[in-house]
Amino acid sequence: MVSRRRLRSGTIPPRTGQPRRGTAPRPRVALPQQISLPQEMDRCLAGGDAAASYDEFEFWDLALHRCIMAASHSPLLAALYQDIEAARHGYVWGDLKRRSSSRENREHYQADHRAIVGALRARDSARAVEAMRVHLARVSGHLNATDPAAVVTWR
Repeated sequence: MVSRRRLRSGTIPPRTGQPRRGTAPRPRVALPQQISLPQEMDRCLAGGDAAASYDEFEFWDLALHRCIMAASHSPLLAALYQDIEAARHGYVWGDLKRRSSSRENREHYQADHRAIVGALRARDSARAVEAMRVHLARVSGHLNATDPAAVVTWR
């Protein structure tokens, strides 16, 4: 969980080296008074595009997700996402993510992220919901391909 005080402190660069298994770097997004959320989303997308490794991509993926949560201005959504994030960095989900990681999958995720960010910028809630469903279905499909016993559907 990122406290508001820690979030206000600004951005941090990606950590070097590998995090311990089951943990992930804790990127922080910049607050609106430091940089606009659309600019921060662009920075996160660019970081994901430039990521050369699984860990780098995960860093920017997490940063983008946190930025989207900050843009929602919803304490409920932010609290729910903290629980999702905890599960995401747990051993089981983390292992599934590592096993399903590929450049092709990351490119699909980035395309999904661009669709989500584009819909949010356009303030098109129907398009944003559909883009998020597509993304969740894609991620679920990739994870389930490595462990069919973990079947979860988003449609």
